[in-house]
Amino acid sequence: MVMEDNTRKTKQKITIITVYKVCNQPIEKAGPTTAISQQWQTSQRENRGNENMTDSTIIDLKLFINSDQNNGSEIILCMDANETANHTNFTILKLYCKCKLCDPIVMKHGTKSEPNT
Repeated sequence: MVMEDNTRKTKQKITIITVYKVCNQPIEKAGPTTAISQQWQTSQRENRGNENMTDSTIIDLKLFINSDQNNGSEIILCMDANETANHTNFTILKLYCKCKLCDPIVMKHGTKSEPNT
């Protein structure tokens, strides 16, 4: 998507990404139509081995975001991360830091009573 700023007469590329990061659960316990099962089946078709689906989502997302940022795009990330962003060990917070993103909802309202999704 290219947005035009009428005040500056410049064009800015914006990439809007929507992501659902699956819960961390064993694939053996997942139903056949669950998101984690579908992602696992795709990874098997791509010969990606027995990777952790939650970790691979973040790794793939980071690579995609970095590539778009290097091509001059601004990023809008809409994500159900199935975790809170208020703990330093969580993967979503690490993604924010490595990709230089921010969470405007957390910036406005804080994380005191933030739900996992």
